[in-house]
Amino acid sequence: AVISVLFLASFLHQTHGCFSKNDCCTDNKIDTLGKDLQVSDPIFTSPSAPVSATDCQALSKGTVAQRSISPWSYWKDFNATRYPQNLWQASCSCDHCLSFRSSPRHDASTYNSLEKRGNSVTVRSSILVFYRKECPGREGLFYLQPHNYELNVSCACVVPRYSSKGRK
Repeated sequence: AVISVLFLASFLHQTHGCFSKNDCCTDNKIDTLGKDLQVSDPIFTSPSAPVSATDCQALSKGTVAQRSISPWSYWKDFNATRYPQNLWQASCSCDHCLSFRSSPRHDASTYNSLEKRGNSVTVRSSILVFYRKECPGREGLFYLQPHNYELNVSCACVVPRYSSKGRK
């Protein structure tokens, strides 16, 4: 969050505008600024695992998302009025964690036996994004509004929560 604020302060100083209702810009300038606001960290902009990998199994070869006992895949989160426009959201492939025991019908490099004593949960992070907003009473002029955005970045295996009244 501190880095995001420092980045924003530096960026505002360099761009001189388009970040308030009182400092509006044309659509072309907003698009140019939007290109500068693309996230350079690949975890937020492109998947490290195939988007189609939704099987509830872990592989001994592959990306971290594929080798995890709480595997995940990514789906594209697109918003034309948000910068960056494309973000990748992680989606857990299993409700429960996988066991390190491999199934008899698969080889030793594939793990697909569920460990019901653990739950697969999404790990989240917050990043700074900007939304294009129309300036009130000024047709065709826009500004960029900053917003903290929750992003699902991976999945993790956790011990289930229990209460005295049963499982939660």
